[in-house]
Amino acid sequence: MIREAVMEDGEELALLIHEVESESPYMLYEAGERDLSPENQSKIIDKLSQEENSAAFLAEREGRLVGYLFAVGGNARKNKHSVHIVIGIRKNYRGLGVGTELFKKMEDWASKQKIHRLELTVIEENLAGVKLYKKSGFEIEGKKRDSLYMNGRFVDEYYMSKLWRDKMTNLISVQRLKNRLANNQNNTAIIDLRFQLDDPDAGRRMYLKDHLPGAVYMDLNKDLSGKVEKHGGSHPLPDWTQFTAKIGNIGIDNQTTVVIYDQGNEMFAARLWWLLETIGHDNVYILEGGYNRWVEEGNEVTDEIPSLEAKEFKAEIAGDRFVKMQDVKEKMETNDAVLIDSRARERYLGEWEPLYSKAGHIPGAKNYFWKDVFSEDGIWKKGEVLEEHFSNLSKKDEIIVSCGSGISACPNILALKMAGFKNVKLYPGSFSDWISYDENEVELEEN
Repeated sequence: MIREAVMEDGEELALLIHEVESESPYMLYEAGERDLSPENQSKIIDKLSQEENSAAFLAEREGRLVGYLFAVGGNARKNKHSVHIVIGIRKNYRGLGVGTELFKKMEDWASKQKIHRLELTVIEENLAGVKLYKKSGFEIEGKKRDSLYMNGRFVDEYYMSKLWRDKMTNLISVQRLKNRLANNQNNTAIIDLRFQLDDPDAGRRMYLKDHLPGAVYMDLNKDLSGKVEKHGGSHPLPDWTQFTAKIGNIGIDNQTTVVIYDQGNEMFAARLWWLLETIGHDNVYILEGGYNRWVEEGNEVTDEIPSLEAKEFKAEIAGDRFVKMQDVKEKMETNDAVLIDSRARERYLGEWEPLYSKAGHIPGAKNYFWKDVFSEDGIWKKGEVLEEHFSNLSKKDEIIVSCGSGISACPNILALKMAGFKNVKLYPGSFSDWISYDENEVELEEN
């Protein structure tokens, strides 16, 4: 169990810290070097609990404290967004997931407190510590040379950090991906999602010609969609069991950082992002600018196919992230949700329909073209600009996002998330599923 510390934990926490500092050569303080009285630890817990940007977390096993994590926030206006992390775990409990659980609890807290930067230092030769921090999404920023003196010699420390609010955007820049690869960030999977609706094999051909180093190819039709039937739309959701198995087979487990790219800022990468979040994976990023920006900035590509090591991904399907046709019909009849159509305006109005037997949109749907979440230079809109884009929508409402077949809706879902909308759902079948029911009407006027 992971919980926040209370003042009554002072005595046991003092014993825990003393034991950790006695067992590990990598802690800053050596055993007996500082005041570890129960009273002093209770004061520290009380102080941290009263600060909005600080907290203390404890790991318990069978009624005994086995680990701690202190998150100490900056005390000046200019650094209140930043938190320094100190963690310690009993020797017999290292390697058992305690550190990962402590970080997860702390990050849940950091998200609610709107913390932007998480930072820590670690001795370079503390390989287990570096591995844990990388696993938790921290990146090496630099090195503190001769930072500490131990065992008769100077040793270096790494600066490591994680920009937490960037995680909330699920976007990663070319430079940040380069940093991850340069620093040998373990357990990172790169997935190539290039695809063309009018030429389904084009994406795989492009991948075989060249791709980002280490990238694996996934196919929209074969890997990210299920079998097309009478109902369900042109790109129905994949079978969850089969999809989870595919994810594991290409080397993704629950701790893997996943970076997805398509040709530029297209809709296909966002589809995989949505699928991965729906099966319970929240450490997923889309490469901003995709393959094009990677190449434009002078980075190497390769035609080498990486060797893969299968892993196990344990899925937890979030069934509240998507709706079926009948749900949409009922919610639109009772005005219990707002429906968005993500297609181009001329398709929404039925002026042009290249794919389906009927033209128009689902009655009541509002048009938010998915490409409008990008600025003129092709960058994702962010912050106030993005909030202004969705200013006519209420964050209190349930937002159902549709398109033609559940693909171009996904960039809108990601953008809504970045703009602070919480109750957002995908209609996977979208317009292609809606018109497969003869009794369903379509609309041509704008809402």
